[in-house]
Amino acid sequence: MYFLSPLHGTNNKLTSASIHLVGFTAAQLHAALITPFFVEFTQCVLVEGYRLGPSMKYILASTSMSNLPHHTNIIYIQYDMDTSSLTSTIHVFTHPKWRPWGNRLSAACPKCSSPHSWSDVVKQGSTYTYNCRRYGCPGSCSFPKPEGFELSNIEVNGGRWMRKEYMV
Repeated sequence: MYFLSPLHGTNNKLTSASIHLVGFTAAQLHAALITPFFVEFTQCVLVEGYRLGPSMKYILASTSMSNLPHHTNIIYIQYDMDTSSLTSTIHVFTHPKWRPWGNRLSAACPKCSSPHSWSDVVKQGSTYTYNCRRYGCPGSCSFPKPEGFELSNIEVNGGRWMRKEYMV
């Protein structure tokens, strides 16, 4: 999605502009999954006139109950034409049961190949660990919190978005 954002100064004269780009990282993303994102984007940015950057956390929070966060990360890129600066932010959904720190749980235990065998999450510090429930199997998997990500203060149904900003 590409969006040009003019910023108006006094007397409604154009003073500067930014170019915004929103991308989705899923290799085979279905258009129906991003509909809730576009509905919120349209309401916040196009109808109400809020700037996209500060509105992203609210747009993402409102899409948290949809299937979108289960399937893709979202990349937001902003280019400021006045300063020639490029800012990129990756948004990753995390939920202890579905996407621990943005990762997918394996469908089967790698040790015994038992399907859907993971226990409830055991949290040690900022690491989520899952153990195989099959009797006698020592299989487990762990997911440490990725470095440099900031958790959103908006939690929806046990999950929340986290973000990491890059400057170029």
